[in-house]
Amino acid sequence: MSYATLMVYVEEESGHIRLAATLAERLQARLIGIAACPPMPVVTGEDAPIDSILFAQEEVAMRASLDKTGEQFRSIVGDGTVAVDWRSAPDFPSKFVIREARAADLVIVGQTSTRPHHPLDVGALLLRVGRPVLVVPTAVVSLGPRRTVVAWKDTREARRVLCDALPMLQLAESIFLVEICESGAEDQTQQRLSDISSFLAHHGITNVTERILQHPAIAGEVLVRFAQDVQADLIVAGAYGHSRLGEWMFGGVTRELLTRSPVCCLFSH
Repeated sequence: MSYATLMVYVEEESGHIRLAATLAERLQARLIGIAACPPMPVVTGEDAPIDSILFAQEEVAMRASLDKTGEQFRSIVGDGTVAVDWRSAPDFPSKFVIREARAADLVIVGQTSTRPHHPLDVGALLLRVGRPVLVVPTAVVSLGPRRTVVAWKDTREARRVLCDALPMLQLAESIFLVEICESGAEDQTQQRLSDISSFLAHHGITNVTERILQHPAIAGEVLVRFAQDVQADLIVAGAYGHSRLGEWMFGGVTRELLTRSPVCCLFSH
């Protein structure tokens, strides 16, 4: 099992694009660059209707800007060792990526957006894209993955991400399988971790260390601290959340990893 096609969201030159290119080369995968931005609304006065000519001019300018972004993407990817494709449209970024992600095995995005208007909504992406999503912090420009932390919880989301992450886990030099445990539940936790280690072993992944972390007040912070302590460069975790009144509501661990992790995070929902 491997990722045959990666998709990376492109805004401007940034580390996660180079990371995606390197990962595609290592996996011998095709890389699709993708970008979108809707034309800015054009009005002629207060409460006036949109001027169709100005709107058309704005759309032409937006398409030209996206074409330039595509050229920059191809120049970053480099010398032809990776098969690349480019997709762009004057559209809302999250909507466009969610639709086009049917063509990819893995979607790669930056943790923060550089666009002040209509940035990519990573929360919407996680919960609606139907593909694993690799979220890359701004300062990160490469990913081994050398050491990987798998955050286990006996839920649908954790089971989903474990399967989705198998190609990355097969690349890792060492894997730390961890579960945050309440006092008195150590035996049940250990049984679950043993089952997951056995599952991974049947996929040829045997370099696994099991760890039980005591239940903290802020689980996300403890998970990030553990990843830093073992010098991990990837955290694999289920994404827990839902949409409520148009806003994305996330569990504490997901929110902490999504917004503040200094380590790359691979999510599935």
